Amino acid sequence: MSDNTPSYKVAQAVGILASAFASGGILSLSTLTIPALTLPGRSETIKSDTPASSPSHITHQWLNVYDKGKIIFPSLALTSAVAYSYLAYTLRHTASAGRVGRLYLIAAATTITIVPFTLGVMLPVNKRLEAHATRDDAAEKEGKEGMAMSAEEEAKRAREDTEVPGLLEKWSYLNAGRSVFPLAGAVIGITAVLFY
Repeated sequence: MSDNTPSYKVAQAVGILASAFASGGILSLSTLTIPALTLPGRSETIKSDTPASSPSHITHQWLNVYDKGKIIFPSLALTSAVAYSYLAYTLRHTASAGRVGRLYLIAAATTITIVPFTLGVMLPVNKRLEAHATRDDAAEKEGKEGMAMSAEEEAKRAREDTEVPGLLEKWSYLNAGRSVFPLAGAVIGITAVLFY
């Protein structure tokens, strides 16, 4: 197959755009969304670093964003990886197969690395934030959200609440690091298109 066919050109565009879009979307969560969620309340007289919303509300918002992102970004990465793999496959019997084909395979592998990175590195932080966000869900379903708690339970909840800003900061840094994988995939894909 020639590397000048419409399907080849479309696959190049899809691979590069999907990985670049995934990278930008992932990075925006760390640079825009999390800082906005943790903004302190606006006050003319009292300056504070304490978020205006409760830790429970913030983690609920984070969980909403995370639940959407865990569908969107792996799907974009997979789409990109499939496009890059298709490009490598179409070159298998051509003079360009070696160098360019390897670049496309490297771009595919690099882009889809967001999935194992999430599962291997970010999962403990994700689980703790999700547990915090959903800790009252069962009580709400049973109509017991207003019930009195023991002093131990209140102390535990207060301790969990104080951990939320640090967990969000850690998640934000890890997530920003995760955005580098699809960005690298896009750069490698562009390199394959422009220089070979």
